Amino acid sequence: MRPNTYRNAYATYIECYLRSSLGQFQFFQKNNGGIIPELNQSALKDISVIVPPVERQTEIAAHVTKIRVKAKQLQAESANLLAKAKADIERMILGN
Repeated sequence: MRPNTYRNAYATYIECYLRSSLGQFQFFQKNNGGIIPELNQSALKDISVIVPPVERQTEIAAHVTKIRVKAKQLQAESANLLAKAKADIERMILGN
């Protein structure tokens, strides 16, 4: 990635892009490590990022952020439900 090339890129969008299957595929292709994946500076410079207009980048980043917030909420809810289920089972077993 050449910083000057992406001067008009929104940072959250870049993160979303690099975490996407397109970005991950490029990381995988540029990986020059064996068991432990490794990307050197020259490999990072060769990664291409599709940069739409800033308005579209903002829209994409906001959408992904909304999904991530919802995912965290669902994880918290599931953790609470699991804790409640464990407590219910313990009460059933112990007869309390």
